[in-house]
Amino acid sequence: MQCRLCDSKSLISVLDLGATSPCEKFLSAAELDLPEPTYPLHLRLCENCLLLQIPALITPEETFTEYAYFSSFSDSWVRHAKLFVDQALDFRSHAAA
Repeated sequence: MQCRLCDSKSLISVLDLGATSPCEKFLSAAELDLPEPTYPLHLRLCENCLLLQIPALITPEETFTEYAYFSSFSDSWVRHAKLFVDQALDFRSHAAA
């Protein structure tokens, strides 16, 4: 695994919670007896840029089909997310130079 922000391979394990089901997945009565998909919830820290991250990528369809929270309704969250993206892009452009 390499860092999603700076591409470094210097990642250290911070917390391994094993496999877990995606959050906000509401099961129907027919799904209650079926096995749920699980994904590794293993938090890692990049020693180069200090980004905390998990290795598993879950598709938006698996995560947000029944998601009850809409981040676009929160102006402060949208501002924060934009600032983070701008800083991450700036960091990557300087790291690539």
